[in-house]
Amino acid sequence: ASKETLKLWREIDRLFYGLNKKNYKKKEFSSRGFSGRKQLCTVKMYYGNTKESHKEFLRRYMPQENKKEVEDKPTLFNERYDIVPENELLRYESQMDDFHFKFMISPESQTVPSKEIVRSFIKQLEDSTGFKFDWMAVEHTNTDHKHCHILINGKNKKNKRKIKFPKIIIKETARNLACNICTSLIGYRTKEQIESSRARLPFAYRWTKIDDELLKNTYKSFSSIKNIDDTDYEAQKIARNEIESKRLDHLCQMGLAKKYSGHIPPVYYLEKDWQKKLKAMGRYNSFLDARNKMTFVNPCNLEQYTSETGQ
Repeated sequence: ASKETLKLWREIDRLFYGLNKKNYKKKEFSSRGFSGRKQLCTVKMYYGNTKESHKEFLRRYMPQENKKEVEDKPTLFNERYDIVPENELLRYESQMDDFHFKFMISPESQTVPSKEIVRSFIKQLEDSTGFKFDWMAVEHTNTDHKHCHILINGKNKKNKRKIKFPKIIIKETARNLACNICTSLIGYRTKEQIESSRARLPFAYRWTKIDDELLKNTYKSFSSIKNIDDTDYEAQKIARNEIESKRLDHLCQMGLAKKYSGHIPPVYYLEKDWQKKLKAMGRYNSFLDARNKMTFVNPCNLEQYTSETGQ
């Protein structure tokens, strides 16, 4: 389905710009053409399997009752209400299942209207899966980048059966839906927006395309740095261009790499399991906070918490 979608975008490119290809090339928006100009949007999905965590997310996390520093508490909305009244929350709680899904949607552009993108996202996700959702949502603005949280009850409203998302929905479909909705709401990205996005990429606190390239070109056969700073390193890397140099410097600031300037050009040593830890940081900001605060613990010994770990 993804391949067919890409073919469709290429055909739209050809039809839309086919009569004036010279002028189109001068725009230089992206090597991917028309589809490369779509608005970007991050979509993450988590799930819970207890009614306690379900209610905690609804009553405390979403309205930010757990954060005293947030004085202007956000209000929940759903398909029917812009501000969900208490009786609607009680109705949701009365039908609350142990199993629940939590989506986080964060458009790159801060001009995307939150309620519109969430409602369109839910509608198109229902159309894609055949489910009918019972859901609540909220917009959080206490960070540098505003974002929305969506809570979906784990039972299908049509037949009260358990909801289960196919992997393709989580890995690709949800993000593609969100990007398309953002584009339909505010239009395609301009050249300046694309260039600005690329300029910020080396400083992202998540796995990026730059890291894919770093992974392809790292050297793993070395012996002189195994015990440097009592830290285990799994690979070494010399930056091939300015973008890789900025990215590697940022990985050093995050504590995932070490820069040795005694060599020209500088050599970067990548910490053991740096890929796994970087991906964990992208999912959980608290992981990065813990690494920075626990100064008496070797960062290599810190792992992402999972349910298998225990209490």
